[in-house]
Amino acid sequence: MTLLSHLDCRAASGEHPERHLAGYAGILQADAYAGFNTVYKSERRPGPIIEAACWAHARRKFFELAAIASKARGKTAVISPIAFEAVQTIDAVFMLERAINGLSPPERLAARRTDIAPVVKDLVDWMRQERAKLSRHNDVAKAMDYMLKRIDAFKRFLDDGRICLSNNAAERALRGIALGRKSWLFAGSDRGAERAAVMLTLIQTAQAQRRRSPGLACRCTGAHQRSRHPQARSAAALELEDRARQTGGMMSPIRPNTASDSFNEIATVRIELRHTDPLIWRQVEVPTSITLKVLHDIIQAVIGWFDYHFWEFTIGKQRYGLPMDDDWGAKPCTAAAKVRLRDVLKQRKTIIDYTYDFGDCWEHRLTVTGVRAGQPGVPYPRYINGERNGPPEDCGGIPGFYELLRALADPAHPDHAHLKEWAGDYDPATFDPLPIKYALGRIANRRNAAKVRLAKKKHVR
Repeated sequence: MTLLSHLDCRAASGEHPERHLAGYAGILQADAYAGFNTVYKSERRPGPIIEAACWAHARRKFFELAAIASKARGKTAVISPIAFEAVQTIDAVFMLERAINGLSPPERLAARRTDIAPVVKDLVDWMRQERAKLSRHNDVAKAMDYMLKRIDAFKRFLDDGRICLSNNAAERALRGIALGRKSWLFAGSDRGAERAAVMLTLIQTAQAQRRRSPGLACRCTGAHQRSRHPQARSAAALELEDRARQTGGMMSPIRPNTASDSFNEIATVRIELRHTDPLIWRQVEVPTSITLKVLHDIIQAVIGWFDYHFWEFTIGKQRYGLPMDDDWGAKPCTAAAKVRLRDVLKQRKTIIDYTYDFGDCWEHRLTVTGVRAGQPGVPYPRYINGERNGPPEDCGGIPGFYELLRALADPAHPDHAHLKEWAGDYDPATFDPLPIKYALGRIANRRNAAKVRLAKKKHVR
């Protein structure tokens, strides 16, 4: 059954997950949302809920780092070899899992213990060895910590054939809820919202049953995942190369200017994290030639997200993001990697809505103004200004974020200790722009490499 719950607040304290799952004991496959911590306690009644972590979430950050390093086409050197190695090994796990899709849980379990467990062991041993050499502020170290701190949950699928490798199917199911969030206002009350949740549960369960292939795990791996097998190794490389083409190659502009001219055109973008008070915001200058996928990368960098979740832009009535199989009957989502910022700009000011993580539903409002020629010798994108630290990933959206802040500020709060440990040294008022400038500098380097290639082509002609 696919269950969609009405929760008036996804608080980081875990009050609402505990209430919703009060009568449940079993397996819960989810992200690292802090609100689930209470349901994982061994003394819980009627019984503990067993955490199963999502490998797709772990893979995404490594893939972003590897993709950043692979943008310089035609070069064999890789700037982040550790991230690239991690992607290849995780892809090997997905490839082996794909080969046993459709088998019964006992058959999958036997195959996992024979074929996949040794690969996972080698990956964990290798990560621990490499992690010891890295600073805790290193991006690769943060991606490793995400797995190593939850390694028992990540390895749990090796002991239970019912567990999937990822919860991508659940996130896709939530997409329709996130996109239709304004429509759910008709509920009018908690009771009405609970009834709506029951109806949506029935609808989504029926859709899942209609689409389901033999075997529960067959829907739990994505088409984007590859393997370390020689043939699949080249596929992983091709995937990274495709990302390079999407963000580094040129598309024919709609405006009557040349591709070379568009490289020198920039715009000012103010990014606001909606419903935060005091407001969390950033201001950057970006080339209008970037794709919306690169704009997504910029937002992730300046707010401090880790790109673990699905995301989407809305401009007018059109949606841009990562196309999926099920768009809930809505107009299909346009691939963000195929559309450039200049193609969606209006004459004076352009408003762009951006949603990250359809579970936590972080809503951003982008205001694009001041399209003009860039300054010679200045690398773009460029950080200009901003205020306040971005929220921690997977803290439960806006309600969970402020519940987390209340718990951290109050030593008497019942969840103060475990949320303090989960949040680490997070301080909402402390904001360091240096990591942002560093991350944007890497994006600027990729853009400059593409500009050099464009100049060479122009010279050859």
